[in-house]
Amino acid sequence: MESNEKKEARIGYLEKLARSNLYGLGLMASLGELQHDASMACDMTRILKLCGEHLEQLLDFQVMSFFLVSDDSGFELVQVNPESEKSDLQKEIDEQIENGSFAWAVNQNRPVVVKSKRYGKSLILHVLATKSKVRGMFAGILTREDKDIQETVLYPLSIILQNTSYAIEAASLHKLISDQNKNLEEIVQKRTQSLEEQTHELKQEVAYRRLAEESLVVAKEEAERAARAKSDFIANISHEFRTPLNAILGYCEILQYETKKFNRPDIIEDLKSIEVSGRHLLVLFNDILDFSKIQAGKMDLNLEDFKVLSLVEDVMSTIRPLARKNRNTISVTSQGNVRTMFSDSGRVRQVLLNLLGNACKFTEDGSVSLKVSSETMDQTEWLTFSVSDTGIGISQKMITQLFKEFTQAENSTARKYGGTGLGLAISRRLCQMLGGDITVKSEPGKGTVFIAKLPADATESGNGTGVIEASPSEAMTSLEAEEFQKPSASQQEDAALSSGKNNETLLAINNDPAECDLIRRFMEMEGFRVYTALNASEGLRLAHEVHPDVISLDVLMSEIEGWMVLSQLKEDPRLAPIPVVMLSVEDEKEKAIELGASDLLTKPIEWDQFLEVVKRQMKPRSIVSPILVVEDDATNRGALCRVLRREGLVVLEAVDGNAAMSLTETETPGLIILDLILPEFNGFDVLSEISKNDNWKHIPIIVITAKELSNEELKRLKKEVDCIFQKGDYSRNDLLKEIHTLTAKPSYPA
Repeated sequence: MESNEKKEARIGYLEKLARSNLYGLGLMASLGELQHDASMACDMTRILKLCGEHLEQLLDFQVMSFFLVSDDSGFELVQVNPESEKSDLQKEIDEQIENGSFAWAVNQNRPVVVKSKRYGKSLILHVLATKSKVRGMFAGILTREDKDIQETVLYPLSIILQNTSYAIEAASLHKLISDQNKNLEEIVQKRTQSLEEQTHELKQEVAYRRLAEESLVVAKEEAERAARAKSDFIANISHEFRTPLNAILGYCEILQYETKKFNRPDIIEDLKSIEVSGRHLLVLFNDILDFSKIQAGKMDLNLEDFKVLSLVEDVMSTIRPLARKNRNTISVTSQGNVRTMFSDSGRVRQVLLNLLGNACKFTEDGSVSLKVSSETMDQTEWLTFSVSDTGIGISQKMITQLFKEFTQAENSTARKYGGTGLGLAISRRLCQMLGGDITVKSEPGKGTVFIAKLPADATESGNGTGVIEASPSEAMTSLEAEEFQKPSASQQEDAALSSGKNNETLLAINNDPAECDLIRRFMEMEGFRVYTALNASEGLRLAHEVHPDVISLDVLMSEIEGWMVLSQLKEDPRLAPIPVVMLSVEDEKEKAIELGASDLLTKPIEWDQFLEVVKRQMKPRSIVSPILVVEDDATNRGALCRVLRREGLVVLEAVDGNAAMSLTETETPGLIILDLILPEFNGFDVLSEISKNDNWKHIPIIVITAKELSNEELKRLKKEVDCIFQKGDYSRNDLLKEIHTLTAKPSYPA
């Protein structure tokens, strides 16, 4: 019996142990399956569902629920099975929270079994937590009330819920990583899109810039073409403008001369008005031409050594008639070591003429003065030309606008005084090109002072900044005054050729016997043969018989006015070439020149000046060789030839370079007047052919052209010709004086 009982007890134990082992193996399998499924799910709902399925294998639950921690509202009910119990369960948990059981369960990492007040059954609470964080709470209502639940059941329940907690954390981390990846992908996508947009924009910008660069290149080429076209236009318009204007001015002079025969002063005044307007038009055109060349960077400088005081005297002789027009007195002084400059004498002269011209134009019944001074600053010698006047002055407001193009002092001033407003702008730009500048000081109603400061050597850099005040009270030193009175080099040469050793003749027509005797005595001491006439008829008779080299004629004659005698002399073809020096008690030089006189001296006579003027007018006894005029424009050629033939000169005409070369092969001219712009064989080609022939090299050449000459062309012409005139910029007397000067040289074959 005992043996059977023991066997049954042993068999029961073994069966119980086997069931326990099977249960443990099943639990382990269930936990492994839960861990695998939960790790693979990565979805919160799926994990909680799997957890519930495994818990149902341990206990028989009437209601199972899961609460998860929410950042906003604490524990939030997320899953209830069955769903119909959600409301009652929520109320049950609220009561457990109030009595503290819920909080107690949160702090315990094990199952907490309490009695449900609503269901009257056992309620199992188990926190869902990992080592780092509380994730939620499990709440389950058992089907029956079990006061004592075996540990063998609660322990695997706790393991399942702990695994579930880690699965929830893994899912949460997976979701966080997924969200971050998604955010990163969105950021990357946005940045990629932004980069693509930026790349597109950069490509567009590169394309736009390339297009802009190509446009700039095209614009630059067009601008260069326009600049070349503008330069060509300026050169062409210069010729087309100057050629007819030269004819207008030339015929004005001829008509004035011819009209004097008919004693029609009204017509003469009209002709003078035409000439004045023509020359004014020429000045305006030259200003616009210079301004265009400066803007285009085509203004060339011809640097050379020249005497400053000789240039100033030349400027003053030009500006004095303008000063007399407004009844102004004009004076010049110098201070310091004023000797020579290495600069562009033509541009310096242009600046001084503009400043002095403005001073005379804006001043009436006042005074204009030019002061030339020299000083050394920073081892550089500077020359200052200070032009002062007592005219209308300039307001401080307008001084700032004064050197702008096309600007004058005031609108009312511009209407009254005229002008383009380019003169000062051009003058300042010229000074700056020469290394200096112009400054101005003025007070309305009291006058203006313009100061042009230039380096003595234009090749030295730097602009003048100092201002030297003009002092009207300062007088010239004796040495400087002497330099102003000295004749030029060409005048001295003429004087030497006209010395008494050559036995030149002078006819003095004067009704004052004492004055005639003084002239005779003084000039005979200088080696002249002197004839005197006390009346007009005797003077005209002696002029025909003797044909003197020079005639001195008094304006105040007893029987007939000296101006009428001058007209009769100039109307006679045989006597017209003889230079006439007028003597008068009034300064009527301008009138004398207009009527054909070579010069006018005011009484009382200063004999040194009288001798100098007479010697300056001397010319060869006769010009045997003809003058060749090469000009394609028939109007200009006809006017020029008429002037020369009226002076008793023999003239040959050629319409182009080929005709000129043909004429020089048959007859060698004594002088050539040459236009540069000719059809086919131009003036430069003529000069080249002349230079190749030894028989022609000695021929003096005067160039008269409307062409705007470049620096290179100007340098070449200065080597090959004797004189250059711009069409419209010279008078009949200037041309005749130059012809007589050149034909008086010893190299000229008489």
